Amino acid sequence: MDYSEAIAIADDVHWVGRYDPGRGLQCNAYLLHTQAGAVLIDPGSMGDFPVVFRKVLDLITPEDLRYVVVAHQDPDVVGSLPVIAEVAPEAEVVAHRETARLLEHIGLRIPIRAVPPEGGFLPLADRTLEFVATPFLHSPGAMATWDTATRSLFTGDLFGAVGAPWSLFAEGAFESQLTEWHEVYMASQQALVYSLDRLMQLDPERVCPQHGSVLVGDQVARANAHLRTLRCGIDRLVSA
Repeated sequence: MDYSEAIAIADDVHWVGRYDPGRGLQCNAYLLHTQAGAVLIDPGSMGDFPVVFRKVLDLITPEDLRYVVVAHQDPDVVGSLPVIAEVAPEAEVVAHRETARLLEHIGLRIPIRAVPPEGGFLPLADRTLEFVATPFLHSPGAMATWDTATRSLFTGDLFGAVGAPWSLFAEGAFESQLTEWHEVYMASQQALVYSLDRLMQLDPERVCPQHGSVLVGDQVARANAHLRTLRCGIDRLVSA
């Protein structure tokens, strides 16, 4: 698989992230093609921008980019937003309300659409994106994005993984790579299970995290079952 190029992961969905074999934490960005324009999900850091946006421009023109959806406000997710705003001035950022108020401090020159705490929808010409809050995983304003057309769930840090080797699509006994990430970065088992209960009701065909590998088919159920067993964040401190 050639990670130097955009890679199709579903109909009208491409991975446009930057693969760095020397980095233990890989960051995924995704581009959705819709009849209402393109949607870039979790665009990445300033360091990743040249690679990510070169892949984006292999697929669309800057004028075609209509929305940039961000799962939360960490620099590995939103660091490139000010530059994207310069090259794609017609775009609009979409973020949870608690994330949007933080993004106001990075000097964006494009609008920020704030998703209410209870979640929301973005109707597009050929599909609807649904935004589902995933509070404290690991930010108060974290959210997942559900693409109704491809049954793809973009989960930000949730379902993420850290470590090597890395592949775009999960392989073998991938569960162990989920453990370290969630134990350290997620607030608690209670917060984790709360959001898993809500997201699994959507019955996704694939899960696309910002870190780690894309999960497809029965891998989604395997990951869900594994994550529910983990004691995370404050749980580990209290029980230490």
